[in-house]
Amino acid sequence: MKAAYEKGFDWIWVTDDDVVFDRRSVEVMLKYKGISKFIHLSKYEDSGQKYSWELEFKPEKLTYIDVKNKPDAPYYFTNTACFEGALIHKSIITKIGFPDSRFFIFGDDTIYGYLASKNFKIICIREYLIHKLLKKQKESPFTLYFRIRNTLLIYRCLKENGVRISKIKALYIFTWTAIRAFLKAVLILGFSRQHINKLIDGFYDGLKGNFGVPKWLRPNDEN
Repeated sequence: MKAAYEKGFDWIWVTDDDVVFDRRSVEVMLKYKGISKFIHLSKYEDSGQKYSWELEFKPEKLTYIDVKNKPDAPYYFTNTACFEGALIHKSIITKIGFPDSRFFIFGDDTIYGYLASKNFKIICIREYLIHKLLKKQKESPFTLYFRIRNTLLIYRCLKENGVRISKIKALYIFTWTAIRAFLKAVLILGFSRQHINKLIDGFYDGLKGNFGVPKWLRPNDEN
């Protein structure tokens, strides 16, 4: 993303490595460049089912809610983002910078889209031209860690950008998130010491501000 921006490209297309695109994808998105500078396509899950992404990010709840957006319209507006195929104009990067590398994974597109929506319209086109290849998996200790830790980072980013959420309310949200994750690890995934350990690690690192690539993913890091 940074390399494309520094080379002066007007539009930057970002994606993950577990999705594939219809060859018409960019052509379709550019038809809407007069409406939005942050454009998404709809996608199919690996099973072939349509994935519903009509969401709105609620900063005061640190989560998404489902919304109804004129189902007959060819696109809908949102206030968040998904880096699986988003087409982003360089003016957005000029205004708000690059995605926050402290996230490492999970949540960086959520907060980036929310911050972009303060100055730009974000849309998702109702043409299903993205196909997800990765099958949905049960939550691993790895993903549980980042979900817990990066929820705390989202809170910090919102606070850094002037969004006021009381500490009491934030603590309630974090605690409830951890409790639900714990219950899921025990009741649905089966009791796993790894899940519990990573849940605790995620909470600890999030509170301490230990973001970026965690030490347990840097085995050669002496520090």
